[in-house]
Amino acid sequence: MTGNDKLYIGSFIFILGDLMNFSRRSFVLGAACASLFSAAPVRAAVVESIKNAKTKLDQAANQPVKIKVSGKGKLIDNEKDLLAVIDGFRKKIGTSPVMAFGVKFDPFDRAVITYQPRANAEELQTIGYEKGEIEGKPRPFKLLGKAKVADNVFDIGTVKFNLLPALVAEARKRTMTEAKTKTTYGITTEIGQSRTKDNRVGQVRIAITVATDSKSVGYLMASETGDVVEFRIKT
Repeated sequence: MTGNDKLYIGSFIFILGDLMNFSRRSFVLGAACASLFSAAPVRAAVVESIKNAKTKLDQAANQPVKIKVSGKGKLIDNEKDLLAVIDGFRKKIGTSPVMAFGVKFDPFDRAVITYQPRANAEELQTIGYEKGEIEGKPRPFKLLGKAKVADNVFDIGTVKFNLLPALVAEARKRTMTEAKTKTTYGITTEIGQSRTKDNRVGQVRIAITVATDSKSVGYLMASETGDVVEFRIKT
């Protein structure tokens, strides 16, 4: 066996170990195995093993994730269920911290997060939640113009998600009072970075929109720590 053959085999076994999240011992194992086997059969076996391992990892990564939720009431009103969904997003994305472009909860108990898939990535991905399940395969998301991903994402760990139900209740109460109605049709909650008047990225904000039967719409804006900074109603 030539030196190149040994290097070839050892390197591929090292790569396989890396795919399976093994430690540096995988490199030592690769070097040892390179001296034990003949080049051609082992080379083919290693290549096939790498392909199989990568296929299994890709399949696992693209599988939907079940989330244990009670299903009682609206997702945005149920702190325990809401936090379970956010935790599910964190585990599915797998980065630490999770850097997001935005998080959204719609009136139909669906949630979506648009995020940076890895550190320094210049692309974004989106995954959604619905009916106790986080979808498996992320979808690509593109920023408009020449905006840079790094300038438009924030650490979701700074957001007090546990306060969202209370903020939604406050938005609902203020809207019904101002609109003089007892019925709301739908509430949308979005978390992202605000924009200044000259279109620069501002602070992380929680924006809650409340639609009513009187065609009035309430808007509540809060900081990521739950402090209400603005409320207005549009009729």
